[in-house]
Amino acid sequence: MKGNNLSDVKKANRQVVYECIWSHKAVTMTDIAYMTHLSRPTVTSLVQEMTADNLVVKSGYGTSNGGRSPVLYHANAGAAYAMGIDLEFPKVRMAISNLECKNICFSVRVYPRDSDKDQMIRLLKQQIDDLILDSGIDRNRLLGVGMGIPGVIDYKHNHSVLFERIEGWENVPIGDIIQRYVGKPVYICNDVNLLSWAERKAAHLEDVQNMLYIVIRSGIGMAIWTDGSLMQGEMGNSGRIGHMTVDKNGLECKCGSRGCLGLYTSEKAMMRIYSELTGKEIKQAGDLVPLAESGDKAALQVFETCGRYLGIGIVNVANLFDISEVVVSASFDVSYILRNAQYALDVRKMNTIRREVKIREGLLAESGFGLGGCLLVLDKEHMSLLEG
Repeated sequence: MKGNNLSDVKKANRQVVYECIWSHKAVTMTDIAYMTHLSRPTVTSLVQEMTADNLVVKSGYGTSNGGRSPVLYHANAGAAYAMGIDLEFPKVRMAISNLECKNICFSVRVYPRDSDKDQMIRLLKQQIDDLILDSGIDRNRLLGVGMGIPGVIDYKHNHSVLFERIEGWENVPIGDIIQRYVGKPVYICNDVNLLSWAERKAAHLEDVQNMLYIVIRSGIGMAIWTDGSLMQGEMGNSGRIGHMTVDKNGLECKCGSRGCLGLYTSEKAMMRIYSELTGKEIKQAGDLVPLAESGDKAALQVFETCGRYLGIGIVNVANLFDISEVVVSASFDVSYILRNAQYALDVRKMNTIRREVKIREGLLAESGFGLGGCLLVLDKEHMSLLEG
């Protein structure tokens, strides 16, 4: 066998052994040889190499069948790290995770609302540097960065095509800009798609094959999971329900249409509606929750309006995709909204689906908002550890 072929075989065997160890909490060399169908000497050599590379560590001893107790090995979750960025704007959340996607360090900053493109990029770079410094990890052990970005993206070319809330932000090669700065691979994705990935892990929903995940934030967006896979669309922009028409005679939207869902269900919309009803300003949509709990009629009306239109939107997409599992998330308690949304959904019967569609609140905490980006990096780069 030629040298190159031998090298390829060794690389393949190394990956097989590592994946076997990774998928088990603790495993012996005998177990590895049995499960991989590789010879014991091959397994021994590869495990010793990966132990020397700090990819695999000893984790104790197994049960002896006579003689010495066998050594147990497990994959080292701290061998490398991933960074995730949730670029909502003006809030920007970042996280660093280990290989198991456990949060090592998290930061959230509120950028000036009048930030333009250049200032935004400077602030992102500064927050990245500060997070790495705060985490205490070696920058060289970072596998890459995953960025969740609102608006229109082109994930195949790492471009943010349009981010309306930031002045001058059009056709920005943000992935390439951050990649050159960090010196590591950078991947971009729709922000809600990454949040849905993190939600599935946080709420143990990985086995749910079909699911709609809706997030209420500065705008409103949706991730679509079918047959266990995330539907991204041609450029990564599927699920943009914010511009779904829910009232043909409704308010005029910047997009040129009328009655777009986001005009009634986003955080900005709720703040606007409350101000129109009361003449009072609130700093954030979450401020409506304690007001509603105290019986504030205007706050309750805001949630009724938001929930009713959200329910109409869910009827449309649940019928379109034939999905009955719906999760709605926000950075504040959405129980008032969901009660109204469920009512709006129930009165429309959903006869075409012929099964009950239930809406439930997401479990993902704000500290986990950056973990979707980490999961994206781990999905793309985890096995690159084996290359040296």
